[in-house]
Amino acid sequence: MKDIIQSLHQEYRYIQLVYHRNKNQHGATHWWRHFNILKRSISQILRQCQYNKIERQSCKYAIKRFLKVQLPAIYYQFQDILTMGQFVTLGVVLMGLLARCRSLLLQLQPEDDVVEIKTPKQSTKEASEVTPFASGGEDLGLEIIEDTQAEESLLNLKTMNEDSNTVKKNKKHSKKSKSKKNKSAIDSIFG
Repeated sequence: MKDIIQSLHQEYRYIQLVYHRNKNQHGATHWWRHFNILKRSISQILRQCQYNKIERQSCKYAIKRFLKVQLPAIYYQFQDILTMGQFVTLGVVLMGLLARCRSLLLQLQPEDDVVEIKTPKQSTKEASEVTPFASGGEDLGLEIIEDTQAEESLLNLKTMNEDSNTVKKNKKHSKKSKSKKNKSAIDSIFG
């Protein structure tokens, strides 16, 4: 347990570094409030876990509250940083810090109090459509049906297009030859 608390303390140091370096630039953004909540919550949990048994009970309550209430909101705010695409590196660092803190807090929490984070789930029909390998079979792609009539009609359309294009070219060529005959000798000199 002591190793887990030391690891959590190290993560808190990283959070403090990110906080100090980015406070002036991002202090007014909406997600910064959630980052501040993360910083304060981890600080509070560390303080309560280092003291006597009475404080450890409140530490367990603080861990449970953080995992159940605060963590999902923080996660969604950090996810928004990534989806905006402006500060991708910062978003990845924040998501990594949050994931490591969550992992350590789950280790500190007793097994009977384990909290599952609820995420929006897809319906079973949508899930089977999204994952082609869910049935354990191999993805074979789309079935191709050979239709000779369709092929013949496509060939006919292509030949009709080519024939119409040659007719149009011939008409243009004949117009050019007529206009050349009407020109005088002076026009041919001066173009």
